[in-house]
Amino acid sequence: MTRTLSRSRRVVCTGALLLCGAAAASAMGVVGSAIASPIAAGATATCGAGSLELSVQGRGSVTTSPNMLTVDLQVSASAANPGQALQSDETATSAVVSALAAGGLVRRDIQTTDLSVQPTYASTGTVLTGYAADTSVVGKVHRFSSVAQLISQAVAAGGTDTTIQSLSFSVTDPLAAQDQARRAAVRQAAAHAASMASAANQRIGRLCSLKDESSTTSTSPVPFYAGAAARAPAVPAPIQPGTQTVTARVALVYQLVPKTSRHRSGSGRPATAAG
Repeated sequence: MTRTLSRSRRVVCTGALLLCGAAAASAMGVVGSAIASPIAAGATATCGAGSLELSVQGRGSVTTSPNMLTVDLQVSASAANPGQALQSDETATSAVVSALAAGGLVRRDIQTTDLSVQPTYASTGTVLTGYAADTSVVGKVHRFSSVAQLISQAVAAGGTDTTIQSLSFSVTDPLAAQDQARRAAVRQAAAHAASMASAANQRIGRLCSLKDESSTTSTSPVPFYAGAAARAPAVPAPIQPGTQTVTARVALVYQLVPKTSRHRSGSGRPATAAG
């Protein structure tokens, strides 16, 4: 860990201290001034030439429970010519859509995508054997109580060439969790700043910069590939949504102001903070 104190530049701190640690209760007053500051998120303003500055980072995490499951089913059909392949694929796709609707999904939560038809060849790669048509059926499930049975029925309705491509849990409104994580990150950074300023016999001045350094990541789906396990099992396997963690990172720059000494030591010198 490195800490550098300079009146011509700024205090720069790196290492685990910036990312973790218990928040000091005395720093909560600093958070209010940080949030109320007119400096916008992402601003790169400094505290001015010759100012003593303190740069800190904060990390906040929020655990939330997914409330939506996106199911991607692959419907396939083969025939001697393209028209027959498309017709068979359409029939199987309609059966899958009907099964999802019968299981409780509203029509706006069911979508068909990626329709394709292409020739198929023998193992030699030169002899045409027919045509294959494929369609993806995507359903958004909001009630998890009978989701395993719903998926099993939909796959069975599509026939032996219908498989589960992927299952992906997500949160329909992630912004609330992201904002909560950002607030936690700002509180942690402010607590670090107050603790470090006190140790350097300084106090926190105005907030000069506040930057959101969070990166947006998407939830990776859990894949189920073609095969017996991806079709309709005799007893549907239980599906658990689990939890997801939303993380935010922020960087703050404060102006440091020297403390006004109110007590003097026995030698007549101003009292200074140890360390």
